[in-house]
Amino acid sequence: MEKELFVPFVIDKPVVYSALSELMINALNETFFAQCGDVEIYHLDGKWCIRDYGRGLSLSHFYESGNVEKLFYKNAMTPGRMTLKDAVALLKTQLVELVIFSQHGTFTFEIEHVNDIENKGSLKIKCSEPFDLDFKGTLIEITNIEEALIWKARATLLQFSKDTVVDH
Repeated sequence: MEKELFVPFVIDKPVVYSALSELMINALNETFFAQCGDVEIYHLDGKWCIRDYGRGLSLSHFYESGNVEKLFYKNAMTPGRMTLKDAVALLKTQLVELVIFSQHGTFTFEIEHVNDIENKGSLKIKCSEPFDLDFKGTLIEITNIEEALIWKARATLLQFSKDTVVDH
């Protein structure tokens, strides 16, 4: 059973690596909330993959309200510069392709009704049946993206940078 959701988006500053960072932040938060294995970021068969082993993204994660859990846990990472839906919309407006897999469905995306002058529009999210109901976590496959942008996004997050924590 396929579901569709249309959500409005507004892109403040169209910075692609910020959108990629937001996808990584979501994966890191899932690792925190689910107390599971580390996030993996890797390149395979021409695709960049962001993989976590948490609870898995669902359609509700794309709603405007965001994730209330982050308000109650001080160790959760707050969204960087944008929401998940805005990050996906920004990537799609830059012709980056992505598919998200979880036990809750397979998600694909299209941009509808874009107003380039105001950087806003609607993101159409299609959720089809999951390929594996026992799949743990979320797998995001990204194509048509420069490798340098992936590395720049990684560098914005301490967990993936080579920096050392000196104080909390």
